[in-house]
Amino acid sequence: MRLTRLDVADLRCLAAVRFEPAPGLNLVTGGNGAGKTSLIEAVHLLGYGRSFRGRVRDGLVRSGQPALSVYAEWMDGQGRSRRAGPSGPWSAWTTWPRSSTSSTCAMPWRPCWRPAPRCC
Repeated sequence: MRLTRLDVADLRCLAAVRFEPAPGLNLVTGGNGAGKTSLIEAVHLLGYGRSFRGRVRDGLVRSGQPALSVYAEWMDGQGRSRRAGPSGPWSAWTTWPRSSTSSTCAMPWRPCWRPAPRCC
C-alpha cells in the first residue's frame, strides 16, 4: 500500500492540510507542535477509528471547530486506487456532548466520537 494523498481538516492544530507524498521515502519536518504527529494520527484514525493516543479525545477536534475531517487516497498492492474518508459535511468526525448516548453514525464505516459506555 502506498499513500498518495491525505487531506486533514481541524485535527488538533491542523486547520486544513493536503499531504501528497512522493513514491519512496518522505521526510516530514517541523518544530514542536507543528503537526507532524497529527498527520500520522490522521492515517490511524482512518484505519482504526480512534487515536493512537489512547482514550484521550480532548483536543482531537481543533479548538473552536465542531468536527474534524480526514480523507485519504492510496494505491493497493495490485496497483488499484483506493480512497476513504468523508465525502460531505455530514460525514465528518464530530465531538459529542458527554451526556450523549447516541450510537447512530451517518455512514456505517465512519466512526463517531461519543463517550465510551460506562461499565461497573
